[in-house]
Amino acid sequence: MYRNDCYINEFHDFSTIEKLLKGEFINGSKLAFINTNNVIGKGFIKCLKHSNGIVTFNLDLFPYTDIEIPISSTKIDTIQFMYMHEGNVEYSKKDNSLKGTVNKLQTAIIANKAPCISQLKLKKNTRTVFSIISLRKKVYTSLFDKNDDEFSITALKFINDLNKRDRTFIPGDYDLRIAEHFKNYYEQIKDNQNVKYLSAEGSIYHMLANHFRVALNLTEANKIDTKLTFNELKRISDLSDRIKSTPEIQYSINMLSRETSLSPAKLQDGFKLLFNRTVSDFIRHVRLQKAEHLMHTTDFNVSEIVYSIGFTSRSYFCKIFKLEFGCSPKAYKNRIKQLSKTESLIAKISEN
Repeated sequence: MYRNDCYINEFHDFSTIEKLLKGEFINGSKLAFINTNNVIGKGFIKCLKHSNGIVTFNLDLFPYTDIEIPISSTKIDTIQFMYMHEGNVEYSKKDNSLKGTVNKLQTAIIANKAPCISQLKLKKNTRTVFSIISLRKKVYTSLFDKNDDEFSITALKFINDLNKRDRTFIPGDYDLRIAEHFKNYYEQIKDNQNVKYLSAEGSIYHMLANHFRVALNLTEANKIDTKLTFNELKRISDLSDRIKSTPEIQYSINMLSRETSLSPAKLQDGFKLLFNRTVSDFIRHVRLQKAEHLMHTTDFNVSEIVYSIGFTSRSYFCKIFKLEFGCSPKAYKNRIKQLSKTESLIAKISEN
């Protein structure tokens, strides 16, 4: 049920969204969630409150009819940074004074001045997935004004420049580096029961830094400094998704080169550009992340985890795991067990 007192509702008009989707609504201090599976469509909208007043709006919906989703509220002025994961949407002000389009893999910046509402039109029978980072303009102008670091100066310059513009919708380029940060963030928040807030916030600040610098043309981020074409980078991005889903496969650079029709040198250049890692380092990192996930979600012992994620040496796995997480796999599993016991004890005390 919609609650008007939730902080998130200052940023997004959940009363209207709930009526539009007619779905199950969960509203708490840090999370607002709408899950729908009816004649309107199938999917969800999830909003999260992060530190420094940042709110994220994440939508994954397959609508059965064209639908317009409000993405701002009538209460506060905001700046929104958007990334389109799947599908495309039409942007407009509710009074139809401004229109635009955001396509798959494209970024956009939206400045909302209350009480005017911004909305996105979703096309029927098309899966639509996007993420939006919302900043309260007044708060962030004040915050950046107090600091003299490079990021704050860049951000304040951008906000001041935006205030002078007539345009409040700025479509961006197809930036795969920002895309990777958004994909990481989306993975971290998709599970309602295990939202990784700290990791997610790290991704948010990476995305904001890239958005601000791209918008100000302080870097050549929109014109990626590489000989790789956009389509070649997209192939590498798709390949990274495959590695994440099946890290246990024994990949080799030659095998991946054949599959993508890219030379080993181009593969290495692409991975360094998108992930700041070599191909082998990326695979190793993904396997370690999968190992950590299995420790949290299964009763596998260390040996079972080692071989289920593609490593062939337990001693090597233990060595690199300690370098990544600061302790041995056994010690890490013990921490998880102790934390679980503590949480159970707290739950029992709360019930009494």
